[in-house]
Amino acid sequence: MSEASQRTRLPQDWQPAAILVLYALSFFATRLSVFPQLVIQTVCDELFADGTDCSSDDVVKEADVWLTYLCTVEAFSSFVLTPAVTTLSDRRGRRAGLHLLTAAGACYQLLICFWIRDLTSLFVMVATLGGLCSMFQMLIMVYAMVADKQDAGERAEAFGRLECGVWIGVMLGPLVGSATSSASLGGLDDTRAPFLASGLLMLLALVCTFLVRETHGQMEITPLKWQRLTPLSLGYLLKSRRFFFLSLALTLSTAAQVGNTTPINLYTKRVFNWGSSTVGDLASVAGVGAVLANGVLLRVLQQRRVSELNQIISACCLNFVGCCILIGSPNRAWMVFVGDFLAAFGGIVFPIYRAIMSRATCAAEQGMLFGCLEMTEIIGYILAPLTFGPLFFFFESLNVPSLTFILPPVLNGAAVLIASSLLRCDKAMPIISPVHDSAGNGDDQLEDVRVPLLVDVEKPLCDHNEVSQRMMMGAKQSMVSQSVASVQPLK
Repeated sequence: MSEASQRTRLPQDWQPAAILVLYALSFFATRLSVFPQLVIQTVCDELFADGTDCSSDDVVKEADVWLTYLCTVEAFSSFVLTPAVTTLSDRRGRRAGLHLLTAAGACYQLLICFWIRDLTSLFVMVATLGGLCSMFQMLIMVYAMVADKQDAGERAEAFGRLECGVWIGVMLGPLVGSATSSASLGGLDDTRAPFLASGLLMLLALVCTFLVRETHGQMEITPLKWQRLTPLSLGYLLKSRRFFFLSLALTLSTAAQVGNTTPINLYTKRVFNWGSSTVGDLASVAGVGAVLANGVLLRVLQQRRVSELNQIISACCLNFVGCCILIGSPNRAWMVFVGDFLAAFGGIVFPIYRAIMSRATCAAEQGMLFGCLEMTEIIGYILAPLTFGPLFFFFESLNVPSLTFILPPVLNGAAVLIASSLLRCDKAMPIISPVHDSAGNGDDQLEDVRVPLLVDVEKPLCDHNEVSQRMMMGAKQSMVSQSVASVQPLK
């Protein structure tokens, strides 16, 4: 690698990561602890106006119902709006998407701080701006930015650094929220001040987006189809059998990782009577494990050229050991910390799956790919609590609530079986790209360029520039043919 490329490598890798860290700090400063308290306070003021204590069981139960509704609506809104965000990213560039998301996030936080005072307006705000500025949308942008410029063989490691940025926000964000809450920032009460701090952080992230260079130099120029703006765009993953099954494995792994949160919260509260402070410490320990997994372990595995299938199996084995420790921890609270720490190492499968599919996708459709993958992850986020919650109560009725932690290894095992049937050295994944006919009508078809899934990371996987040049030449030829057809003959 030349000296000039080494000088430009740091901004390509770390500018999106820096914006992601700011965004994650702002997002999680209010999401994990402050937002539930805001819902409790709003429910108490609106539905229990007779002076009922906000800490009473009736208020907390009603607030839990509203919190479930709000989180579900936000996830559904994010699912519906994702195709529009990815289309903007592919057609107008990554910077335009970053400007939109950070501006929407700042408006969302500041409007809740100064304007939202009832459940109806809070519901509307979450269903609109909340879905637009969710963490899923920002991940689409930063993943696509890194994929635009990062070498194909180094994308898994780069994606792991982005995952570290998210977990840094998960660990430090609540500290920002609690600090501004106790300081009564701007003279606001303890449930409104953190939203002001979060809005200011989001404005700082918005300013930083203007300092980032555009990475998407090959914007999509094919005719826009209405399906691209709807959840029907998930059909993109059906164009390749391997894309479909890898996305299914990613969804199962997401459900396995996210699903652990619900039983751990219920388990520690009912068995050990832990409060929110101790549960927060447990989340911080899991965050440290995730940072070490994505920032250190994944880098070591990549440098040692361990095959991607073996990397996935190693991550699932660590998750299995952690879950086994959780199963055997009914009378030992310290084992919960150890088990949750090891279970977090299973998270390195996410950057690996994304890297495999990213390098098999042409440059003009990276945003579309990551949008579809985030939509599949949203499905996992929605289904996991609906599965793990009832399962926990079932095992609790049998006096063995810790057996709930047997489900994540089962889901991870199913994902490994799917991946093992696809990630083999003698297999190849086709590149999906638009193909134009002579009349300029475009359609998404499978290109004849095939990319080995398991190869030496130093060998080039495919020439995406060549593919994109063929796309541009096809578009130019169609434009010329249309211009020739439009010329009327002289009479």
